[in-house]
Amino acid sequence: MSLTILKAILVCGIIGHAINMYCDRLLSIFPNGVIKFSNFDDLKDSKKMAKLMDGVSEKIPMRSAILGAFAIFLEVLGYYALTAYMYEHSKVCGIIMFLCTTLFATIGTAHHVKCGLAEYAFIKLGRDEKAHAFMLDLNNSAPITKTCFVFYLAYIVTLIVAILTGVATFPLWAVIFTILPIVIVMWPLGIIGTMHIAAMISFAAWIFLL
Repeated sequence: MSLTILKAILVCGIIGHAINMYCDRLLSIFPNGVIKFSNFDDLKDSKKMAKLMDGVSEKIPMRSAILGAFAIFLEVLGYYALTAYMYEHSKVCGIIMFLCTTLFATIGTAHHVKCGLAEYAFIKLGRDEKAHAFMLDLNNSAPITKTCFVFYLAYIVTLIVAILTGVATFPLWAVIFTILPIVIVMWPLGIIGTMHIAAMISFAAWIFLL
């Protein structure tokens, strides 16, 4: 596959992460407040959630769920582009990255749709105690978030190892564009969508590095 095609596919990945960041913010930012890691336990409080989502249309989380699934498809193209490049230099690394991408994308899509559906149900059912219990039950069922991040991290670690060992033919400083270092630097800022921003920066860097 030519480098021009790979770079074009990486652009698709950037677009996908930009759309998915918008979708994540739809599920986190409301007129009456914001859901962040610092106040994530508020999800367990029915009164706080009812107030937080007062006036929010059920179309918002459903839009996030559907649009987010499409966004992940575009993201995956970007990860597959790097995978294809890596496969030409190391079949082992390429196969590992291919499997990790396929697994975290599949699981991540299911997780994203589930989160959107949970908020949709809470709003649609009236934001009362019963609706809140249903939302929590849906959120807590099939806990797949950690599994998704395990495969995502394995992808990044494989890429880092390939760079450090010289397999990827990139300069050693390219390690800083493997998403994880960018996330670590940006994390204290508390921006909703930090991982998506890091991935967009990473993909943009690879466009110039390939």
